[in-house]
Amino acid sequence: MMKKVVFIVSHHGSGSLDLIHLLNLNPRIHIQNNGSAYYHPKDLTSLYEVEHKVQNAAAIYGDHLVLNGNLSCRAIFESCQFIYVIRPAYSALNSMWASNVKYSAKNLSEYYCFRLRRICEMAKRTPGAVLLTWTDLTSAAGLPLIEEYLELKKPLDPSIMHFVQRDEDYISADFVNRGEEAYERYLYYLKQLDLKTNL
Repeated sequence: MMKKVVFIVSHHGSGSLDLIHLLNLNPRIHIQNNGSAYYHPKDLTSLYEVEHKVQNAAAIYGDHLVLNGNLSCRAIFESCQFIYVIRPAYSALNSMWASNVKYSAKNLSEYYCFRLRRICEMAKRTPGAVLLTWTDLTSAAGLPLIEEYLELKKPLDPSIMHFVQRDEDYISADFVNRGEEAYERYLYYLKQLDLKTNL
């Protein structure tokens, strides 16, 4: 029997790490954050090597994908579940800068824009997947979508989620504006797809 796998697909600074922490409190879910790449269905076996909280068919395995090269196998798109998490450029870029200043503002902006494009490419291949925005996370409005999608009997508890809003202006307006244009463009595209969303 094929094991159930869900990928949290996002970009750095999206709030997805807090979501993963919340999901991992559910007894059925174990989502890793190890930066693995998945080029073939056999690569999924690395997810099963870590001992799960439950040892039966109810177990849900997963990983956190934040790089464009993390997944490129069509069979995996067809056999796994996907939750996409995106955040507007201003907060996302400033959050990235605050947590990892070794990259330039230009590098962060380029990563953000190209990552959003790749998320759109992936979402097109995964009809019925969940799309969450920063607002969906901070308001907990997106949690029922996840509960239904993953068929969770135990509700997710939003009280343990602590999202940080970065209001510092680390990133220049030119790079932020470029990112915001990309966000609006790709968000519009995502809205047209067959995804579970509150938009």
